Parts: sequence; C-alpha cells; structure tokens
Amino acid sequence: MKTIQKVLISSLAVLLALAAFLTFYRFPKSIDLQYPAVEFRNGDASSAEQTTIAIKGTLYRPLFRNAEFSGTIAVEKYDFTKRYELIDVRFYKEIRNGWGPLVYSYVDDGKPILKSLGSIWQSGDFERIGIEVNEPLPSAATLTIAAPARTYEEARSVVAQMETGGK
Repeated sequence: MKTIQKVLISSLAVLLALAAFLTFYRFPKSIDLQYPAVEFRNGDASSAEQTTIAIKGTLYRPLFRNAEFSGTIAVEKYDFTKRYELIDVRFYKEIRNGWGPLVYSYVDDGKPILKSLGSIWQSGDFERIGIEVNEPLPSAATLTIAAPARTYEEARSVVAQMETGGK
C-alpha cells in the first residue's frame, strides 16, 4: 500500500512540475535577420520603394500565450527605428495571425517620448513581416512595408500569404 502511495505521489509531483514548466517557460529563440523590404500603397505599383528591415533580439513563444519580442526592429527608411528603443512587442494570435504594435521610446530633456511606426504582424519566427505604417493624415490606400520582398508583386504576395495564414 505504501509503495502505491509513493508511486502516485511521485507521479503527481512529476506531472505538476511538467505542467508548471510548460505554463511558465517562454521558449526563447534568438533572432538576427535582415531582409530586403518594399514599402507600398495597395493598388499602386508605382508607389513601391525598396528598403530593408533588420531584426535582432529574442522571440519568446510560450505555450497557450501570445508571443513576445524583445530587441530591435529597424526599418532603413525610418531613422528613429534605429536610434530609439523599441518597446517589447506582444503578438496577438487572434489578430491577423500575429499582430503587434511597433512603439519606440526615447528621453528628450528628461521627458519620455513615444513614437509609433505602426502595426507589425509576422509569421513563424519572422519568416514574413508586414508593417502598416501610421500616417499623420488618413489615406485611401494603406502604406505597408512587406518583407522579404524586392518588388511590389513580391510584397503583395507576402501580405496575401500572411492574411490567409499560408506558408
């Protein structure tokens, strides 16, 4: 009888430890990527401009929770993304298959300043990236940056694949 109790208690302790590990461990992955990217307005191939996106940091992919990224996401065309500190990005699975806000901060004369590039969504471990750029005035066509892409057509394809959850 005592042996059965010891086995049950030991098994329960192992299961609890495993459940705690799977619940709290964040499964970090180091990211160090640089992609060619295209900034464009949907429906206007003449608006396409080439740029690059550099991503360096740690992607945390916990089970049963939203992924988070801590590090830098620098877009060549936007100088502040290289100079200011990126606030950690949480990717919400239920929005565009992994959407998050891109907000940068810096301190100017003792005052904290926040600057938003826009919204980012990504697939996998940053295999594909889309950024909807915030603009001061609304426009009929959204300004988007897609990577990896070198042409307007490739950029549109990246965005379409991400919106449908395709690989």
